[in-house]
Amino acid sequence: MQNIMHAHGAGRCTPINDEAPAGDVARGFKDHSQDNDSHFRADGIARQAADVIEGEQYAAVYFDRLRAGMSRPGELAGLLSFLTGEMLHGACRVIEKALEGRRNA
Repeated sequence: MQNIMHAHGAGRCTPINDEAPAGDVARGFKDHSQDNDSHFRADGIARQAADVIEGEQYAAVYFDRLRAGMSRPGELAGLLSFLTGEMLHGACRVIEKALEGRRNA
């Protein structure tokens, strides 16, 4: 893209558009890290929350099947071996609440 320059003063060039020179843009993003960006942290937190909820849903479906007499032996063990991280955390929350006699996750 061609910059339009003012011709005021000898040896002086002033861009009149709002684009930074290419070198300045590269320097500005050189040390930019996604790990330090609040938007990327929020995406991580949202992902964790979604995983917790998904784990809670797996456990809720299991309990619905258990109450209806449709669960199979070893089904809970299979479910828990499948879940990891925040999904496992969410499923365990539902199981703990069920053991305490509460129905809402």
